[in-house]
Parts: sequence; structure tokens; C-alpha cells
Amino acid sequence: MASKYNWEEIDWEKMNDDLDKIVALSRYYGSDPDFVLAGGGNTSVKTDDILYIKSSGISLGDITREGFIALSRKKVRQILQESYHKDPIKREEQVKEKLLDAKIDKESSTRPSVETMLHESIKYKFVVHTHPHLINGLTCGKSGKSIAEELFGDNTLWIDYTDPGYTLAKKVQNALVKYRADHNDIDPEIILIQNHGIFVNADDAEKIKALTDQVIEKINEYISKKGAKSVFGMRDKRFPDIPTDNKKINEISPALRAIFKGDDGYPIVAYSDSSLIMDFVCSENGEELANSGAFSPDQIVYCKRMPLWVNVKSSNEDTDSILNRTKSLAEKFIKKHGYRPKVVLIQGLGMFCIGDRKRDADNSKVVYEDSIKILKWSSSFGGPHFLNDRQAKFIDEWEVESYRRKIASGSSVRGRVKGKIAVVTGAAQGFGE
Repeated sequence: MASKYNWEEIDWEKMNDDLDKIVALSRYYGSDPDFVLAGGGNTSVKTDDILYIKSSGISLGDITREGFIALSRKKVRQILQESYHKDPIKREEQVKEKLLDAKIDKESSTRPSVETMLHESIKYKFVVHTHPHLINGLTCGKSGKSIAEELFGDNTLWIDYTDPGYTLAKKVQNALVKYRADHNDIDPEIILIQNHGIFVNADDAEKIKALTDQVIEKINEYISKKGAKSVFGMRDKRFPDIPTDNKKINEISPALRAIFKGDDGYPIVAYSDSSLIMDFVCSENGEELANSGAFSPDQIVYCKRMPLWVNVKSSNEDTDSILNRTKSLAEKFIKKHGYRPKVVLIQGLGMFCIGDRKRDADNSKVVYEDSIKILKWSSSFGGPHFLNDRQAKFIDEWEVESYRRKIASGSSVRGRVKGKIAVVTGAAQGFGE
């Protein structure tokens, strides 16, 4: 665990109520990048009549009581009983309005999490939903479902991938009805959702950690025994394992700002040459894997559907040649996809993330690296299972997810280094604003 909070120091007995407890749980898991990044994940707690759930897009890591929205449980349950437009985007817009109407405080400008209805469908008082890269190695593996059954038996509920929002909530609701019929009306404590994440559920706040630890332990044991070959393949011989050429990086990063300049000016570029990133961009299968699509909603929200991959002839290729190729590929990418890439992977050099604000670029950087971790772990679970084009397109065009991205980026705040270049040495650097 890499949480900034010490579990042993959490004083559950001194908490005023269950809302304090879900705040503590949220901070514990939300401040751990192995579980949650950017504005991802969501948590909730129930009373008899009210569901308190995390506001959409805000960080779990430093959430307070005010970061939770109170909703009428009766009204939230009613949403899943009604019929909506057949068009997915129009349907989700109708559902969004219903959710806003379920808020106790109608004057608040915040929105409840997109997973609100799913949380309400689960009987347990405390629900913690996260996207751990280790667990998503399983949920994003081609054999994930069968291996999950092998590891956890029928005490865990597996849900095949479904579009988030109403459709997923409805599918989980129906699966829970069937599960309860087979388990004496008891809900599963663990729900795994393909290409999405994990829901851990309990009536006792402290039990959430015990359940989570059990899942992590079993997956780690399985990976250790499996010893699967990396999906990355061998390292490309053209790119030996040598220190990154900082001179090249310092020339390419500002040039990328010019290549991707938009109507609002020059973007920010966040660079990473972490060991994992370098293993990926120097691997024989890197290009094919990068162009295979996205794993999860979070990856699409913060990194878009596709990165831009730039081939390099060798580690000795000159900067101008690389930039000319990058510019040409960028023009083709934008024409084909209709958007500027958020992630640029340059073979042998590293990852460059593009954003209108520093936080945008930083979010793309950490979330895409997390997706590479998922890719790595998926080797042990039958290899990577990517979202298809329709599934990815729905996420990319869904207004609710655009809202989450906007809140997570702190879009109303401009940086203090506008018009300048900021450079941080080491595995992560930032250029711009």
C-alpha cells in the first residue's frame, strides 16, 4: 500500500458517524496511486433514507464530508424502474436529470458519481469502488473471468463489460437478484467488473480493507505461480538500455507544443521516461499494443481512445528527422480521429502527454502509465482484452465523462507559469504554460 494515511492510526471509535468513516476509507484508498488516480473511483455510505456518494470528478484522496452528495434513496431506486430513450447518449442525459432531481440539496452545483445507481443496488452500507492496476490486470485479461472463478469461487460476482451509467447499473441490479436467489438473499462482498474495476462492500467499514487485502493477496500469489511471459516481447535491439538523451528530450518537448498548438495557445507537455515506460516504448510489441485501443473508461476519459505512436529509426536518429515525422503523423492522426492526441509515445525516447493545463497533462501521464501496468499484469491472465471501438466511442462522447474530466483537471484554474517553460529533471518533466 502506498496510501499517505496509516491504517493503524485511523481511530474509528472517535468518528461521529458513518459519513466520517466513508471519508476515512475514501482518503485511505484515494491517496494510494495503486488504487485510484485523478478523479477516478467512487465511494458511498447509506442510511435508511439517504445515500451519500462521492461527487463526480473530485479526488478521493483528500475528500471531506462536503465532497459527498446526499440523495434520496427512494428516488435513486426509482430511476432503474423507468424507461428511457433508445439512443444511449439521450438516455444517459435523461438519467442524469433524474439523478440531479434525487439530490437533497437542489441548489448544489455538484453532480453525483455516474455509478450512483449501482451503489444503491448493493445492500451493504459501505461501498468502495476503485481501479487498482493489479486487479485490473485480471479484469482486463482475456481469461479474467475464468481465473476469477478459480481464485474466488462464487463468493465474488463477475460482471462482463457494459457501458457505465444506467446500462451497467441495470445489469448489476439483475445480476444481484440472481445472486441473492442462490445465496440466501445475501449480496456479494466483492464485485469485479470487466475492464473497469472492483467494488468492495461491507456493513463494517473496517472490513473493507480485510476484503481488499484478500483479493490482492490471491492475485499476487497467482501471478507469482504463473510466471507468464511479458506481452511487451523482447527489447528492440535498435534501442539499447542506456540513459535517456536529455538534449533530445529538451528539444522535442517544446517542439511538440508548437506542433499541437490550438486556438487557446500552446499546450503543456508532461514527459516520462520511467523504467516501465521505457520498457514499453523500446519493446518489439509496443506499437501494436499501443494501437490496439484502451482498457478502461478512465483511460479514455484522461488519455482519449488512442495515443500517437512515433517510430524512430535508431537511438542515433537526429532530432529534426524525428520531429518532421512526428508532425506528419500528428496531422494524419487528427484527420483520422478528430482530436489532438493526449499521449505521444516516441519509440526509444519515452512518453509525452499533452494538455491544456498542467493537471490535464499530468493526469494523462499517470493514467496512461497505469494502463501500461495493467497491460503488464494481463500477461498472467490470458493477455490483454481491450474495449472495442463502440464501447470506447460511447465513453469518449458521453457528456457525463466529459464533466468528470473537466472537474478533475481543475479547468477553471490557470497555471502560474503561463507562457513559460517549466522543466523538472528526473523521470517526469513538464514543459509549458
